Amino acid sequence: MNNSKLYALSIIALFFSSCQSTQPVVEQPVEPVNAEVLKETDRAFSQLSYEKGMNHAFETYIADDGVVLRNNSLPIVGKDTVINRHFSRPDSTFRLTWQPMFADIAKSGDLGYTYGTYLISSIAGDSLGVGSYVSIWRQQADKSWKFVFDAGNEGL
Repeated sequence: MNNSKLYALSIIALFFSSCQSTQPVVEQPVEPVNAEVLKETDRAFSQLSYEKGMNHAFETYIADDGVVLRNNSLPIVGKDTVINRHFSRPDSTFRLTWQPMFADIAKSGDLGYTYGTYLISSIAGDSLGVGSYVSIWRQQADKSWKFVFDAGNEGL
């Protein structure tokens, strides 16, 4: 092999060896998040709805950019719009409660979801409707959870 070919191969080998990292890549460990925390948040949301009414509960737990899907309606976007359009009617003659069946939180720890069943009942306790729901939650700067998406389906 002549010197010019040897020189060219040496340069190429040097180039490729310089592309390799001298430090091993170490992933930062993510603290595991217990999805039960999200289920408890959803249960507290339901309890607040039972005690103080659906309107108060939704106003408390919706994120500023939250979205709500309801039957026969386009998506309702933003806390103020959701409250004004959907949760401003009197809610003193009925109760909306629900029970989360499942919760999961992303590995990043900042997003999660719950789903379960809901019950609408009169103040006397008579069932007015049942259905299923799903909520997507985002962890806030103060470590609390607010929902960013909520949808329900009537009937079971």
